Amino acid sequence: MNRIFLFFKNRFVFCASLLLALISMIFVPPSEKYLSYIDWNTIFVLFSLMTAVCGLERCGVFRKLGFFLCAKAKSEIALCTVLIMMCFFSSMLITNDVALITFVPFAMILLENKISDKKLIFVIVLQTIAANLGSMLTPIGNPQNLFIYSKTGMSVISFIKIMIPYTVVSFVLLLIFIFISTKKSKLKKETGRAPKINGKRYLILYSLLFILCVVSVFRVFPKYVLAAIVLLSSLIFDRNILKKIDWFLLLTFIAFFIFSGNISSIETIKHFLEKSVNGNELFVSLLASQIVSNVPATLMLFNFSTNIENLLLGVDFGGLGTLVASLASLISFNIFTKKKGNALRFLSTFTIMNIVFLIFLILIKLYAQ
Repeated sequence: MNRIFLFFKNRFVFCASLLLALISMIFVPPSEKYLSYIDWNTIFVLFSLMTAVCGLERCGVFRKLGFFLCAKAKSEIALCTVLIMMCFFSSMLITNDVALITFVPFAMILLENKISDKKLIFVIVLQTIAANLGSMLTPIGNPQNLFIYSKTGMSVISFIKIMIPYTVVSFVLLLIFIFISTKKSKLKKETGRAPKINGKRYLILYSLLFILCVVSVFRVFPKYVLAAIVLLSSLIFDRNILKKIDWFLLLTFIAFFIFSGNISSIETIKHFLEKSVNGNELFVSLLASQIVSNVPATLMLFNFSTNIENLLLGVDFGGLGTLVASLASLISFNIFTKKKGNALRFLSTFTIMNIVFLIFLILIKLYAQ
C-alpha cells in the first residue's frame, strides 16, 4: 500500500494525465486517429536529449564544471552568483530539470556551514527561478518550448528573438536579488578535490550525441533519425543509461497528447476552449500553469491558441508562481526539505520570490505591447 501511495505521490502528473486520457476515451473511442494526436518529433527529441544529458551527468561533466567555477569564487556573493548563474545558463541546453538535479545538491554541499539555513533557502529558491527563467531562451531549454517549437516550425532565431528580452530582464533581476541579499565577506578556501570525469569513452559518446541533439534543433535531419541513432548507440555501448531516462515523462506527454486530441474532437468543449483561449493566451496559459503546471497547460491549450507567442510567454512565465507551476521546482523543494526540513519556510520564501519575478515579467510584457 505504501508503494502505491509513493508511486502516486512521485508520479502525480503522470497519473493525472493517464486518468484524463482514459476519461476522454469514453467520449472518443480509441482508433488509428490517436497516432496522429501525438507529436512524435517532440517525443523523439525529448528522448534523445534526456539520454545524452543523463550520460554526460553520469560522467560527472556538470559537477566538474561547477567545481571549477566555484573554486574561483573568493567571497559569499561570488559563490552564490556562480551557483545561481550555473542554473540559469546551463538550463538553456540541458533543461531546467537537469540543471536543478545537478546543481542544487552541489550548492547545499558547498554552502554547508558557510551560511544560515534561512539564507540557503534563498539561494536554492533563486537557483530554481534561474533554471526556470534561463530555460526560456532556447527551444530545448524545457519541454513546453520544445513542443511549441516543434509544432509551429518557427526558426531558432525567431524563437530566441521572442524570448531574449525577457531572458535579459530575468538575468538582471537575479543579479539584483543576489547583490542585495548576500555578503562580500571572504570564504575559506576549499580543500576538497575536484570530481573526476568517469569513463572517457562514454564522455566522447554522449558529447557526440548531445551535439547531434543540438544540431537537430536546426532541422538538419529528421527527428526519428536522431532517436534511432541515440537508441542504437545506447543499446550497443551503454544499455544501463536507458534505465536512467525518465520514461514516465515521455508517457505523460503521450497521455496528454491523447487527451488534448480527444477534447479537440468534442465540439462542445472545443468551442468553449476556443472562445476562452483565443485572444487571452497569455493569462489563460499563465493561470492554467499555476494549477496543472506549465507543460500540461501547453499541451492542452495549444490547439485552441491563435497567438502562439503569447502562449509561449504565458507558459514560460507560468513556471513562476506556485510550487507546482513548474515541475522542476518540485525537484528543489524535495532535495532541500529531505535534508533540512523547513518545508513551510521554503514554501513561503519560494512563493513570495516567484510572485515578485512573475509580476516584473508580466509588467514588462504589458509595457512592450
